[in-house]
Amino acid sequence: MKTSKYLNRIVALLLVSIMMVALLAACGSSDDTSGQPAASGEPAASGESAAPGGSGTSTSPGSGSDSGPPPVSARDTLVIQATSDPGTLSPLGGSIGFVPSTLYAEALFSYDLDNNIIPRLAHDVELIADDHLIVHLRQDLYFPSGDQLTAADVLFTLQLYYDEPTRRGFVRVIDLERTRAIDDFTVEIFQTEVSVAQYPSRYALIGIISEKAYDPVEIVTNPNPMVIGPYRVAEYISGSGVRLEANPDYYGDPPLIPNLHFQVINEPAQITNALESGVIQVGTAAPHDADYLQDIGLNIVRAPDTRSHSVMYNCTTLNYDERIAISYAINSPAIVNTVWNGWATLTDYPGAPGKLDYEPIWGGRHDIYVDLYNLDKAREYAERGGLIGRTLTIITDSSDAYDAYAQIMQEDLRKIDVNVEIVRYDRAAFAQILASPDAVDYDIGFGLTFVVSGLACFLISDWTIINNCGWFGPTHDYYWERGREIIGTLDWDTRQAMMPEFIDLFLETNPWYAIVAVPVMWALDPDLGGVRVDGAGNLQYAFMYWES
Repeated sequence: MKTSKYLNRIVALLLVSIMMVALLAACGSSDDTSGQPAASGEPAASGESAAPGGSGTSTSPGSGSDSGPPPVSARDTLVIQATSDPGTLSPLGGSIGFVPSTLYAEALFSYDLDNNIIPRLAHDVELIADDHLIVHLRQDLYFPSGDQLTAADVLFTLQLYYDEPTRRGFVRVIDLERTRAIDDFTVEIFQTEVSVAQYPSRYALIGIISEKAYDPVEIVTNPNPMVIGPYRVAEYISGSGVRLEANPDYYGDPPLIPNLHFQVINEPAQITNALESGVIQVGTAAPHDADYLQDIGLNIVRAPDTRSHSVMYNCTTLNYDERIAISYAINSPAIVNTVWNGWATLTDYPGAPGKLDYEPIWGGRHDIYVDLYNLDKAREYAERGGLIGRTLTIITDSSDAYDAYAQIMQEDLRKIDVNVEIVRYDRAAFAQILASPDAVDYDIGFGLTFVVSGLACFLISDWTIINNCGWFGPTHDYYWERGREIIGTLDWDTRQAMMPEFIDLFLETNPWYAIVAVPVMWALDPDLGGVRVDGAGNLQYAFMYWES
């Protein structure tokens, strides 16, 4: 395996699972505002951390036994809570909070515990340059349809991803005109630009689809004939869940747990009840229930705090002083304690402190991240910007967290003589409004700001390009140029040195304000071994096994 000298340190950090599929990979936005992630399938570094209260076990990424082979168990099924059903099993569809599609639709490669690229459908990858690679496919693989995997399938898949708006971010920097098949089993891929997020992380998210077997209707409910993976879909009941079973024709080692059932449960109380009764063995742990779940003997696994909830300002309706005033008026400490029951953490810059590339020098570069909840300064900036006496519109997606944020902000802004009207939308309508560059019927929204690369440099560079919050003009254009330069800088030290000035540039506009780093937590059956979390904060079911 050939690798660029500039990627040695990058690869060690980009532990993005091939099992995570994000709804909008380019910007990291999600239909699921809970902060809880989808599932995933690649390992991260080991470690442990304490959690508030409780007598059960709380661990962080990499927890679980890695010593020797897993024990043989009579238990052959794992039931996993899913947050929602996007209505499709296609790798081209959204699966946040549902079934990670690469459990049954593998990518070209993934990662091992030592952060080395390991082949999957490809047997080798040559990195010719930082924007140029050659992929050598296995020559003994066949889709269940009977068609052999060839370079044509890879090219076909890349085009499918480009044609699907919610997946275009995975191939945004791939030059599809120049990318070609050298022969039936060799693909030469060119990129339009160097990107720290493209290789290897984005490539490892693309499930390869058979060109000959592809059926755009059938793949929604039965992708089996068109994909290759360690599992296959045994049953799909829309709105209820999916049952996966081990693929008997899989070319690699069989899964350690042969049956995975994903059951849709989205109410926290119902999830807690299902965990307590043993109906499910893996479920998201709501902050207000996490201590109780620990007390009854379940293991709480917490991912690094790589995701943050942010106030998204409409820069066309709020001037800079008004945005600063609102930032000062947000009671983030109260949000940590009341909304997240002490499990969330404060952040000191426009991202989460658990980002893989975060450095302390990035924090506290503006007073709004130092002097939290200062109503005197809020009023000062509000008077300067003309905010006093205005009525602002805060929109939410009707989720518990966003509704709670809006109500807390409404109460505190009233203290500086600013009125607030709260308008609740469903998630689809809410996302559409925020994505509109010229929306003027709101002043404040909320966003779950994260990216699948786990890198703050990519988050801060790309988010305002896709969701620009009404930010236009020369400053935004210069910001865009600097962002492209940073993402295209693969040398770690050089890129890190560029970031403080870039964060300052962001803070000069303040298009969003990070409220808290949201916890990503699960409750798991204590008999589950091989529990790992990847660098993007997702569980990896491919490595789990029953210890008894």
